[in-house]
Amino acid sequence: IQPRLMRRCGVFLQTVCDLLYGTRPICKIAVDVINTSGFQRAQHVMQHGPADFIGWIRPVSRAEHMIGSMLLTAKAGAADDEQLAALLHDITHRAFSHTADIVFADSLEGASLHELAVTEWVTANANDLPGVLGKDWEKYFTVTSELYPLLEQPSPALCADRGDYSIRDMHALGLVDDAFATEYFQAISSAGGKMVLTDIQTALKFGTNCIELDKRFYSHPSNLGVNHDTSTLLKQQVRKGALAMQDFTETPCQALWDSLSASTPEMQRMLAEAELCQQDKLRFGPSHYFVLPHGTPMTEEDCVLVASAVRTKPRVIDPLVLATHGEGAVPLSQLDAVFCDKLQSHRLATHRVVDVHFSSAARVRNHNGDP
Repeated sequence: IQPRLMRRCGVFLQTVCDLLYGTRPICKIAVDVINTSGFQRAQHVMQHGPADFIGWIRPVSRAEHMIGSMLLTAKAGAADDEQLAALLHDITHRAFSHTADIVFADSLEGASLHELAVTEWVTANANDLPGVLGKDWEKYFTVTSELYPLLEQPSPALCADRGDYSIRDMHALGLVDDAFATEYFQAISSAGGKMVLTDIQTALKFGTNCIELDKRFYSHPSNLGVNHDTSTLLKQQVRKGALAMQDFTETPCQALWDSLSASTPEMQRMLAEAELCQQDKLRFGPSHYFVLPHGTPMTEEDCVLVASAVRTKPRVIDPLVLATHGEGAVPLSQLDAVFCDKLQSHRLATHRVVDVHFSSAARVRNHNGDP
């Protein structure tokens, strides 16, 4: 990721080219931030964890997402400080992103690894950033909805962070195309200091696909199972002393994945199973290679428990929509009853504690009555 100069009306502007939003102007300090080694490291931190390496979704880096978040805040009219906070908000993520939280869960006490000791981490691991950002650099790493309301909002509200990774993952999974990504970007605005969409049809397609994305990927049994398997194998390497927490900072995801795949027989088994899942096209159909035993009796002969008491939560968005009759910005769920019902049903179904079991493709097909 490298910014470039673009000439417009006799003036040279700094721009960045984003896969979804196209070529967009950015402020000079954002260019300097992107060119630091601290930021460039984020190109090698993948957003989806193990799913990025087994072909289930187009890989997306944290750098790509942070640039996208910055562009959304700019589209919504954010000041430079909030744009920079968006550009930096995930800079402390380690290899495999949230999968690393599971690896080190015993020491995190429920927190997320990338949210702990942020300024200390930046000083130690991205020490060229403070000089670029200036003496008040720490303010860019204190991300709250009060300080940066366009960047962060409580779920399920639309904000730059949630709004970018959702549309980006929809596109990576093939749920939406380039044209809709452009339509979505053009509909981004702000009202009352919060991010809104200006078109209800765009909001409906976006909100509905957020639910579909959660079903097909975030909360999908296959994704839960692979994340658990990978984190278990990584944790074993940590306990053996083969890996340390600093390795998740200094080593690119791909290098860690390749090392784990080459040296761990269990990883080779998991990769073979993941490939089987892909070949049989089981990942999104009624037959799952990782299954949640919902309404179907499972015995030890049928499947293996790979994760118990996994807490799932819905990752959906109920965007504010700029109403056309003077009502201001209104949640989509208040404007469309069908969407409201879909949202409530999905949240009730997804917010739970479950056991994740593994079953071979053949056994799963037998359970679900598939030919």
